[in-house]
Amino acid sequence: MKILFFATLLVVGIIVVLFETGILAEGMCALDKRMEYFAAVIVELFTLIAVPLALRMFKFGAVRRRLFEDKEHALAIWGTIRILILSLPMVMSALLYYLFLNASFGYLSFDGAVCVGNDPQKRLIRMKLSVIIVNYNVKHYLYQCLESVYRAIKGLDAEVFVVDNHSRDGSISYVSSRFERVNYVESNHNLGFARANNIAIRQSQGEFVLLLNPDTFVSEDSIRETLAFMEEHEDAGAVGVKMLKSDGTKAMESRRGLPTPMTSFYKMTGLCKRFPESRRFGHYYMGYLPWDKPVEIEVVSGAYCMVRRSALDKVGMLDEDFFMYGEDIDLSYRLLKGGYHNWYLPVSILHYKGESTQKSSFRYVHVFYEAMLIFFRKHYGSSSLWLTVPIKIAIYLKASLALVRMQTSKLRKMLGFFSPRHRREPDYIFIGSVASITQCRKLARKKGLSGEFIVANEKVRPEGHLSILDDIDASRNYVYIVYDTDAYSYKTILENFAKTNMPNVFVGTYNQRTKTIITAEEILR
Repeated sequence: MKILFFATLLVVGIIVVLFETGILAEGMCALDKRMEYFAAVIVELFTLIAVPLALRMFKFGAVRRRLFEDKEHALAIWGTIRILILSLPMVMSALLYYLFLNASFGYLSFDGAVCVGNDPQKRLIRMKLSVIIVNYNVKHYLYQCLESVYRAIKGLDAEVFVVDNHSRDGSISYVSSRFERVNYVESNHNLGFARANNIAIRQSQGEFVLLLNPDTFVSEDSIRETLAFMEEHEDAGAVGVKMLKSDGTKAMESRRGLPTPMTSFYKMTGLCKRFPESRRFGHYYMGYLPWDKPVEIEVVSGAYCMVRRSALDKVGMLDEDFFMYGEDIDLSYRLLKGGYHNWYLPVSILHYKGESTQKSSFRYVHVFYEAMLIFFRKHYGSSSLWLTVPIKIAIYLKASLALVRMQTSKLRKMLGFFSPRHRREPDYIFIGSVASITQCRKLARKKGLSGEFIVANEKVRPEGHLSILDDIDASRNYVYIVYDTDAYSYKTILENFAKTNMPNVFVGTYNQRTKTIITAEEILR
């Protein structure tokens, strides 16, 4: 019977280990309710019968005599201990029954695992956050994005997915050796933004999902603050942040309103641009809202969009009818319809905006304006003809004009009917550690760059380039301030550029490990 006793302890230990690793919880998600109840009863009977039997058959007298010299006290103390041990089956059975019921109805079990009972895919949620990045031919921007993400999720229970849409630049091989913890999905075709994101969403296990563009970098506190806001506001479906352009100015796409027929009309006719702070004419970019505090918005940009998993389960994932554009607008609209609220947070990230798309191509024009039509037909197709017909005509007209301008420009260049621009080469100001400045000097000589070099770091010179703004000639064509990302945090770089306010000064970064300079215009290495 000793064997039976130790076997019982072994079974209990295995059950605990399986729960801690999530294997048993995942298995319970796959059981139907009858099997769950049947399994609970079997485990309960086993613990009720096997443990007392093993205790009764085990020779505890010898153990008692060794532990206690006074027999009277030994009898009382040992009786108490035995009662506690005999109550173990009741506690075990109650605990296991509780866990099985939680698995049935979708509540919390060990290790933060949640089985979504009504989800047909029976997804197991085992961590706080899943970060999903869809990449297409931007390996250097992707590398920088991942580096900033891992700084931002340090200490968080998070996972990262990269879905590569059949890039031809060797993106996965370039980043995989440095970021081994990333879950990589390599597609054989360009699936588009929505479909690629959905693949990772189905595989992910986070309670919250962050959709992030590869041509971004985030500040060290951005993800943590967004996550905290989502946890404090249970009605928040999606949250976006303040996106900065490469010159430090705010990207208007950070806050947007739904493109209703009238809002679209004001946008296309230029009234939105003419009256940006008007609640009626400027609703597309919601320019009347403050930038420095959290506010409710209608559309969260897909460049940085944190979504609640339960909200996705309710309203559905990204609509795969949208290939590249419009899916964020559609998802935001469905979240609002589902009773959720979308928010803007004054947390900064940088978005190079469009590095993975060729905006001078016919395909870009087709996909961009086709997305407009898909959204319009889906959500406003039943509206009055007096509204729908003019909007459709305007969309087709805008697309046609864009194609005409693009083809005209190409034709003029082919025929030589253009005046070459006598543009000066950009100037560079490098700021970083001694090691990075040494590397940048070599790279500047190799590429023939005109540059200034400043040895500094965040501790001794937190203001970075702000102290030399007065020395920068505003008449220069371009000036790139290239920060060593090991000497300065991404947060400090973003804060400094948000204060720059010079139209010809742009951000650049230098990475000592890859020996690469990244700007919005080019990659130098």
